[in-house]
Amino acid sequence: MNPSILCIFALTCFNGFPQNAEDPPTASSASKRALAWVRAFNENKAEKLLDFYDRSGDLMVVVSSGLAHQGFEDIDKIYQQQFKEVEFFDSKAKNLKTRVFEKSAIVQMEHLVKARVKKDESILQIHIRTTLVFHLKNGNWKILGEHSSPISGIERIRVLQGSQQP
Repeated sequence: MNPSILCIFALTCFNGFPQNAEDPPTASSASKRALAWVRAFNENKAEKLLDFYDRSGDLMVVVSSGLAHQGFEDIDKIYQQQFKEVEFFDSKAKNLKTRVFEKSAIVQMEHLVKARVKKDESILQIHIRTTLVFHLKNGNWKILGEHSSPISGIERIRVLQGSQQP
């Protein structure tokens, strides 16, 4: 047997083919990942949402209230607490725009989500602009930066009168 073929065979058997290798990064794949992140709010599971984030101290998140958070551990604590207090539903995105640069992507959108505050059963409509900064890590898009802010002329949070819980 040809030694080159034997070597390739051995490497394949012992290392296997790459698993879940993503096609070259595209605007479409980054957009799909961002939309999956938006839909993940509807599942109301902190762990599900945290799967989208880079699990490093480099992660930076600035929420629409102006609070800034640094590192995965901080975001983990925030989401764990948030999902105890609020139930999200009807999370969707509009006006999505995506740019890809080699192994990173920037996705900007309007994020609309409703939230039921468990303490008093009030229903809120949240409407913010969100920018997600992704980087390709082990073949998957991971959020390394997130920034949300109010949109000029649109109420960031409003109470929906007469709303029923989902």
